[in-house]
Amino acid sequence: MKVRTRAIWQNTIRKYKVTPVKLFEPESLEDIVSIVKEAESKDLKVRAVGSGHSFSDVAVTEEYMVDLFRLIHLDHYNTGVRKEEFRNSKLVECQAGIRLREVNTQLDAMGLALINMGAVDHQKLAGVVSTGTHGTGRDYEAMQGFVQSMVLVSGGGKIYRIEKSNGITDPVKFNEPNIELIQDDDIFYSAVLSFGSMGIIYSLVLEVREAYYLRETKLLTNWEELKKIWLTGSIFTAGDEESAGQSPRGITFMINPYKLKNKKTGKEEFNCAVMRNYYSKKPIKWILKEATRNLVTYIFGNFPVTYWYSLFVYNYLPHRAPLLIRSTINGQNDKKFVHKSYKVLFQGFQFVKERAYSSEFAFDIHDKDLAISAIEKIMEFAKKMQEDAKLYHSSPITVRFVKRSKAFLATEYERDVAYIDVPFVQRTRGTETMLELCQQALFDHGGIPHWGKYNTILDGKPEFLEDIYPGLGKWKAALMKLDPARTFNNRFMERIGLT
Repeated sequence: MKVRTRAIWQNTIRKYKVTPVKLFEPESLEDIVSIVKEAESKDLKVRAVGSGHSFSDVAVTEEYMVDLFRLIHLDHYNTGVRKEEFRNSKLVECQAGIRLREVNTQLDAMGLALINMGAVDHQKLAGVVSTGTHGTGRDYEAMQGFVQSMVLVSGGGKIYRIEKSNGITDPVKFNEPNIELIQDDDIFYSAVLSFGSMGIIYSLVLEVREAYYLRETKLLTNWEELKKIWLTGSIFTAGDEESAGQSPRGITFMINPYKLKNKKTGKEEFNCAVMRNYYSKKPIKWILKEATRNLVTYIFGNFPVTYWYSLFVYNYLPHRAPLLIRSTINGQNDKKFVHKSYKVLFQGFQFVKERAYSSEFAFDIHDKDLAISAIEKIMEFAKKMQEDAKLYHSSPITVRFVKRSKAFLATEYERDVAYIDVPFVQRTRGTETMLELCQQALFDHGGIPHWGKYNTILDGKPEFLEDIYPGLGKWKAALMKLDPARTFNNRFMERIGLT
């Protein structure tokens, strides 16, 4: 195991930068146990970090930091210890430090695939699960929803395999040395989404499925038309010329917060795009324009020059921002894109996305009026800040849909949700001023903030947590059981009021 001192760690957008007392790079379960015991012997806190994709300080510590990037093994979960009803389930066990892109390629080689994933794939698996990362699809949970079992090193260096009450492992057959099996819903649904506060994840067992293909189509529209099909619900059921009555598997909206004149109609409108994906068969014959996204948009979205050009425009020609956002949305106008599931779910623009940050809030999927009102309030703020301060948004507003979760601190706990995301290109002037306004608008309309995004609205407001998260009491009880000495505490936990 490599141990580094004077090492500098920073998240991908470089908002948080620390030099921990020690930065560990464990290579085994035993390494993690020894790190935890050493930290406790010196009365120091310890936190695991993933890829640093989170825009918040959720993983930050100045004491002992653990980078899991050497723990990348993936294989089928041991059938010999499974309960009979799970013997034929498609289950894989992944070490915590593996990145999603490696999970995808290894699963593909096994004829398998993730059931759902977010829009990018450079994050490490444990971080994705621990912060509630989600994709889109009303019938699909966020990533923690596919976890069936986890190995966690907790307080005192104790090792637990934690599962639901009706877990996949047969307690009689369970034979992992020095590991205690816990099959308890309250502890599982607490630990599976706990921001690293209950211990260091060593491995996760995921439910997966056979490999599959998706077909993505895009529709350019405007805000008034989009509101109609959102309010009626037809956007969730409408097929297209190839769907044969099949409803979309997943939907994403992209919305320009600025009203501009449509060159074709002459009318002023907020231009929008609707991205839909449907289950598909493997193409018999590959057609280049269908096997790739818009090539110009895809290439430039992954080149550094695009970020620097955008940054120049937003900072020195800010009045061009609404036009640049319109071009970004219109650039999504592919007729269709057909490929393996993970290539379609991955939305590209990775270089730019790693240099942007956002606030994202979840709304009950049935509260469409509130979600729409929140978006329109952001549009009002956008116009006001444009006129009064010459400050601008630098990306479209996006909306995605996620199935309810049983994890106690999931933003979508026990309710299907629409996630409204307000992203900004990093280092554009006035970003945090704009984000504070957007946060307030989304919160005032009933939205609940995503843990991994820019989130200051709950600072110093622990009373709100009880109302927002009815399972918080059970979560705190699990925290006290797994980490009574608060070895894994950090300033994020204190700032939010979860200690």
